Amino acid sequence: MDAQLRRNAQNAKSLEAINRAALVVCLDGGVADAEPYEVAWPRQVCRGGPNAEHAANRWWDKPVQVIVGEDGGSALVYDHTAFDGTVMTGVTNHCYDYAYTGDTERLIYQFPNYGKKFIQSCNMSPDGYAQMAIQLAASRTIGTPVMVYGTASTRQFLHGRATVYYSSSEDSLSFCRDFDSPLSSRAEKEQSLRKAVERCKQDAVSAANGLAVYRMVYGLLSIALDDGIPIHPFFKHRVFGRADLTASQVNLQCDGCTFANPSFPGSYMVIYNIRPESFIFGLSCSKSFPERNTTKFKDAIEKALTELRECVDKCR
Repeated sequence: MDAQLRRNAQNAKSLEAINRAALVVCLDGGVADAEPYEVAWPRQVCRGGPNAEHAANRWWDKPVQVIVGEDGGSALVYDHTAFDGTVMTGVTNHCYDYAYTGDTERLIYQFPNYGKKFIQSCNMSPDGYAQMAIQLAASRTIGTPVMVYGTASTRQFLHGRATVYYSSSEDSLSFCRDFDSPLSSRAEKEQSLRKAVERCKQDAVSAANGLAVYRMVYGLLSIALDDGIPIHPFFKHRVFGRADLTASQVNLQCDGCTFANPSFPGSYMVIYNIRPESFIFGLSCSKSFPERNTTKFKDAIEKALTELRECVDKCR
């Protein structure tokens, strides 16, 4: 088999790299075993599974094998000659410290009290509604009005992927101010919410139809930087190229969500999945900014979603 594979030049090069390697990373599928995980995972690591499903993904001539399972399991298989327990402990502790001392703090949160069905029954855009709840939570947490990036899909166009638009607006700013004002009636708060949700929906649709301007303007900045053209003061203003919050919807047909790192130091990143009866949020922020905290932000989102429903319910 080895001789047959080596007839191909690329295969021969790959096999040589494998033969010379002191460490290999084995990417396994999920645990193919009905036993408890504490039994099934060690059996997969050592034998490749109950029926040797992953046995061909073991390289017993190598001093160290790093095994990573599809379901999140991980293990080190090593030869004692080159990699004894003391070395294994140091490597494992280093990996653990590296994973937990990064600058990004992450939190997943599911709000179970209502979701898309309720919002649609109120004749509002679920995405716009979620954006307003998140913006209200952010303005309360940060203490000032927030600049917010949203994303829209442009895949209706050839080579299109996604674009950026500002989901914050004069209407969303007014909504956040009105909703927390003791001078606003419940009906005024509800109308302000509806107006902000509709504005957000229209801005998202415009962006998806190719009318967003952020990346076009950023392209002009890139051209100026590449060609040595003096930078216009507009590009140096805080309003450009900076957002306190990035909030983007990624819908899945299951109770899952996605994470992304904050777009800017000191900002929040929120990826949300709107389910029929719940919301699921993937929150992240930078640890190096102690005033930012995912747990605090999660509590603010829960409070905002609860208060928005109470307001809308009482105005129906």
